[in-house]
Amino acid sequence: MDLVDVFKNQVRHTPNIKDYPDDVIRVFVGVDGPRKLASEVLKYSILKNTSRRVVFFDLENIHLSDVLTEAEMQEEEVSKAMYTGFSLYRWAIPLLCGNRGKAIYMDADIFNYSDIGELWDMDTQGHTQLQVTKYSSVMLLDCAKADWCFADICRKIVTNRKKYYRKFMFSNKGVCTGSNRGQLHRSWNDLDVFREDTKMIHYTKVPRQPWSYLSHPYGQHYYDLMNECLELGILTDADISESIQQKGCHKDIRKRLATPSTLKVEESI
Repeated sequence: MDLVDVFKNQVRHTPNIKDYPDDVIRVFVGVDGPRKLASEVLKYSILKNTSRRVVFFDLENIHLSDVLTEAEMQEEEVSKAMYTGFSLYRWAIPLLCGNRGKAIYMDADIFNYSDIGELWDMDTQGHTQLQVTKYSSVMLLDCAKADWCFADICRKIVTNRKKYYRKFMFSNKGVCTGSNRGQLHRSWNDLDVFREDTKMIHYTKVPRQPWSYLSHPYGQHYYDLMNECLELGILTDADISESIQQKGCHKDIRKRLATPSTLKVEESI
């Protein structure tokens, strides 16, 4: 099965994530409407760099009823409390996996340039998750060791978003999502820069993400991946038109995609 077939069969159909054996890499992607196009490019960037079997789960597809009892649910209030359509749901991943095995979480505005199997095979060494410093935007989770209560997280966010939101999202040491975190090397979540050893680049500054801001100094890395998706038929021109209509990318992005590739790479630190 070639890459395009794998993409169509594995990416476009949401699997029952609990049903996969431990050697299948489970990747959860934080995505909502405006990030749809970017999330497709992200998935392609993972599949093109590995021979391992990977399944993807878009966190926009979950409902609190999937992981909480009726008494615990405050679905409308939780949705209102989140800045994106998926923010808090990363902390529900262990429940979605039946509290067993590993899982990888990634925001949709991250792109991969390494073998995801290298991250998957890491020993979490007793930690609940591995991440780069405080950033929960890329995590390797040990679902069996996750000791936070997702219902409690939701309840606290609804009660006092100002006090708790950033603490949970940044896995601060004083809250349950940060009490037993371990460290990933910086290269697994390089923020807004591409270095010689970058494994994943994360475009964090929303107004200047390369699909919206066509002069991003490291945007060519994304444009090259997007062009590959178009050449393979993974994305179509209709997908671009739809994304432009939804304000998910710049109206002139086609012109930028037609520009010859010039990659900018910084030295490693």
